[in-house]
Amino acid sequence: MNKRYRLFTYLILPLLLACHAVAELHKSEQKITSYSSDYSGAYLTNVYWGDTHLHTSLSWDAYVGGNRLDPEAAYRFAKGEIVESSSGVPAKIRRPLDFLVVADHASNMGVMQGLEAREPSLLSSSLGQRMLSQVNEIENSDTQKSAKLSFLLFMDGFQEGSPANDHYRESVWKNAITLADKYNLPGQFTAFIGYEWTQTFYNLHRVVIFKDDAEKAGQVLPFSQYDSSDPEALWDYFSDYEEQTAGEVLAIPHNGNLSRGVMFALEDVRGEPLSVDYAKSRSRWEPLFEVTQVKGDSETHPLLSPIDQFADYETVTSSAPVEGSWSEVLKKH
Repeated sequence: MNKRYRLFTYLILPLLLACHAVAELHKSEQKITSYSSDYSGAYLTNVYWGDTHLHTSLSWDAYVGGNRLDPEAAYRFAKGEIVESSSGVPAKIRRPLDFLVVADHASNMGVMQGLEAREPSLLSSSLGQRMLSQVNEIENSDTQKSAKLSFLLFMDGFQEGSPANDHYRESVWKNAITLADKYNLPGQFTAFIGYEWTQTFYNLHRVVIFKDDAEKAGQVLPFSQYDSSDPEALWDYFSDYEEQTAGEVLAIPHNGNLSRGVMFALEDVRGEPLSVDYAKSRSRWEPLFEVTQVKGDSETHPLLSPIDQFADYETVTSSAPVEGSWSEVLKKH
């Protein structure tokens, strides 16, 4: 069986088993005979360790923040090879991973490298020229001013649009997925093709993961916030992809602790109450949820667990304010 298929199955099956268990529990409560039901299927006994949310220098924010390691370096590091970090220090993971998703941001993926290389197609637009001017100013400023300018450039990359045309985006995407195929070794190491749909207004980011190889994933371009800020539009993209390629894809929403509750809002982007179709679509395309990452986690919070000394461990509790309701903000973008 294809390794990508097995791992894809292992990611989704626990959720299906949970739904099965709830249904069986409901039946047993009705019968009032037992609160435990037999499971006739075969239990999965293999445990795989990996990373489903990794950014490389292709990501706008990672590059602006000083990361110069490309996807190839990420795969080599994940497989246990010694890699020289961006600061020049040799690094090696203690235990090689079983799988990896290089999930670079779809918004302006690979654009920083193009600006540094003075790519003509990027500099043909006023936006590209302005971004390059910002890069040059950062390089010629002192540390304090450079840090401030870097943050502004970081925000521009996710809010001001993209200077990249489809031809440039396709070339970056093709290189990324070709590398995933190169490092995917069935039975040894699985390199999933993926990217991040980055919705900055309410931090509604999703990691998109394809079960397929470059031949299928290469038939589409990554769907970004600049295509739509509505998660339902992303799900439509998934549906179109599967219909076009006969492939499979899913999304893992980010930990939602900075979404102001919008990650699980009770209304859609139009301000309408959630419908049955909405619930079915979300469960279809987003069967998993990211529990934790560098900015905090979704397991608990000091307000919910005041006596838990770890409830506030490295938790980011605020972000840039957003004016207007969830539906009002997204209608503007």
